[in-house]
Amino acid sequence: MSSKNNNKMDDFYGNHVHHDIITHYDDNFSKYYNRITAELKLLNINLNTLQGARVIDVGTGMQSLVFEKLNCKEVFHFDISSVQIESFNEYLKTNNIKNILSLQADILDPLFSFPKYDFAFIYGVLHHLPNPSILISNLLSSADKNSKIMFRCYRSGTWSRWLVHKIRDLNHLISIEKLRNTFGIVFPLEDNKQFINDMIDDVFVSQWGAFHPAQFRKDAEMLNLSYYSPDNEFDLDFNHYDENFRVVFGANEHSTSIINSKDLKISSPINQGALHSEIYNMSQLNHVWDSYVNKISSLSEMEVCIRVISLYRLTRKMNSNDYYYSKYNTSSFTHSSEIGESRIKNFMKILSQT
Repeated sequence: MSSKNNNKMDDFYGNHVHHDIITHYDDNFSKYYNRITAELKLLNINLNTLQGARVIDVGTGMQSLVFEKLNCKEVFHFDISSVQIESFNEYLKTNNIKNILSLQADILDPLFSFPKYDFAFIYGVLHHLPNPSILISNLLSSADKNSKIMFRCYRSGTWSRWLVHKIRDLNHLISIEKLRNTFGIVFPLEDNKQFINDMIDDVFVSQWGAFHPAQFRKDAEMLNLSYYSPDNEFDLDFNHYDENFRVVFGANEHSTSIINSKDLKISSPINQGALHSEIYNMSQLNHVWDSYVNKISSLSEMEVCIRVISLYRLTRKMNSNDYYYSKYNTSSFTHSSEIGESRIKNFMKILSQT
């Protein structure tokens, strides 16, 4: 990863997407603890096996705090963002937490090497790397015979990832600040920090890709690794959990630790421009989208931001405030093919409002 890309990622996550997290660790801990322990159980990881374990974590540091709470012996935390590392180390010092080592590092640097570990928690990372297979290679080079690597990645072929891939066509027309400010003007009474930060992440992050479980399964077979995924390998379009999939690689005495990263299937994203469902007419959708992009390219920055927000609301749930009754609408529904058809209708309706 070039120094230019390093600086982009440093500024982007430390100052924008994760700012609310790294300035409020204690406030966010309960949410992350519940989320991560649920993910571990979903991956068939017995929480008791984490006691005394050595764990690698890449990201904000919130995961590391959870692993420390789960009585891991050593937690090695890495991130590219100097802002996040400085904030996290200050928190560790203030709270006298000594079994977490937090270091700024480019995990794709050819000279970088991970310490030996029992578990590596690589959630929300791989799809933001220009060369994800290098990370796999680096992790395997430091794995013991029973090490486990846990991934969660964007899934290609799903509605939300397809639409985000399209929305990113518009990011050169707007700025992060204008999008955030416009959201505040359009939705002045909503408390949707998570939604806003997810939107900024998806729309503006410099590196974004979607993958498929089959890529991981084939690489696991080639490398003699055990493979487990709790998620259906077939493509899902109508479930709000479908934008991600989870995979566990398990090393053993027969695993290949020294590999040519270029041989891996996980070397690059796959099928990002496709939707895997019979209800979608891809040629029609692409034609309408291309026409839409041409039409709105001459609009003001705020007008484009309003359209980006409207489109992004089709990718995930956003709590909306009933201003008259002063309460949130958090209604839920059952996912089905009817939802897919409804999304297409809403998508087309938004695109007609140019």
